[in-house]
Amino acid sequence: MKKKKFLDIINCEVVTDLYVFIMLLFFPLVVGFNGYRDIDKVKAYFFFITTGIWIISLIIFFILEKIKKKKYSLNLNIPYFFVFAFLLISFISALCSTYKPDTFLFIGRYEGFITTFLYVLIFFGVSIFTKPKRIFMWALGLGLGLCSLVSFIQILDFNALWLFPEDLSFYTYSKSFLGTIGNIDFLSAYLCLSIPILFIYSLKSDNKNDRLLIFPTLLGLAISLISNVTSGLLALIGCIVLTIPVLIKDNNKAKKVGIGIFVLIIIAAIGIFFYKGNNVTIHEISETMHGRMDDNFGTGRGLIWKQGIELFLEHPILGTGPGTSSKRFYIQWYRANTGIITYVDNAHNAYLGYLINIGLFGALSYILFLISSLITWLKKRNNYYYLALGSGILCYIMQDFFNLNTYFTAPLLFIMLGLLISNNKITKSKRKKA
Repeated sequence: MKKKKFLDIINCEVVTDLYVFIMLLFFPLVVGFNGYRDIDKVKAYFFFITTGIWIISLIIFFILEKIKKKKYSLNLNIPYFFVFAFLLISFISALCSTYKPDTFLFIGRYEGFITTFLYVLIFFGVSIFTKPKRIFMWALGLGLGLCSLVSFIQILDFNALWLFPEDLSFYTYSKSFLGTIGNIDFLSAYLCLSIPILFIYSLKSDNKNDRLLIFPTLLGLAISLISNVTSGLLALIGCIVLTIPVLIKDNNKAKKVGIGIFVLIIIAAIGIFFYKGNNVTIHEISETMHGRMDDNFGTGRGLIWKQGIELFLEHPILGTGPGTSSKRFYIQWYRANTGIITYVDNAHNAYLGYLINIGLFGALSYILFLISSLITWLKKRNNYYYLALGSGILCYIMQDFFNLNTYFTAPLLFIMLGLLISNNKITKSKRKKA
């Protein structure tokens, strides 16, 4: 029997698989020993150290494999060009910023150029060296299930994992923190990414054992409903509606259903425009459509967005550098129930945030990267892996209109984007004959 060589056992694909597995399972769960007091630092260090080790390992094994003349196919399709433009403009913006050298790392919520650089490296590394795999779906499912379980225990008014300080709980700690992600809006982003992926995969997979993934999916959905983060719920509803035509394999039928849904959306928009009822969310959307945005809309987002637009218009071309919105906002709130003063350091809209930080062209390159990735999703939708991945990405980028695309969840988004754009062919699982 011929002995396997070291590079046959451990190579770029194996190293990348291990990284993706660790990030999908452990990254959402890591909390440290001081709960929500320093969960931001713990997750930041975990992300930077784990990603750094992976990149160094990848470089080493890539060099070794090139010596062995192993080739990797790289189909440079459109998303690669847009994400590279996004990276390049971010670098130029950081270089031209008056806030440098902070714009390269230690600014805001670790939102400097280095963080953006790591996101793009994750996308390239995952898309080149691996592909969607069953083990990734199970890692995502286990991570979601455990995070949701902790959230459920906290909702029952128990201090699971002692995440809340002293005698405080979910109900007395301003209801702003839940689960092992931290901020409830970040948790909502994580749920928006994970739930559609696992739901579609668990139902469409060739392997019947994957049906078990429906349980953490439903638990996550329950947490999303109970936590009642409006942006997340709207994104999930929008994802369901927009994914329906994508689920249809026949292109003609898919187009007809898509047109029907588009007409229903127009009718719904007209209905919201003329809405005179008492539902707070619909009322706020209706008023915004009329150009009457109150400062209190969206739990204060109206005021934040108004100031954010002003900040963007001050430096519209290149912005003031990655993460610099944290230095430029001057809004703060006092929370009487906890005595905590909250300082606004983010646009609470990922796209407005990029407009402020890296300017019009930087934000546009990021948006085009996402759109071109979704076009790839439509082309690959006949494979259930890609069908699931694209649905989760769609849901995430919709809720990002009301959320912060930070390192708490952004690495997971770029992993999913890398898997979606992957150049590698998927080997279908073998079905057992009855």
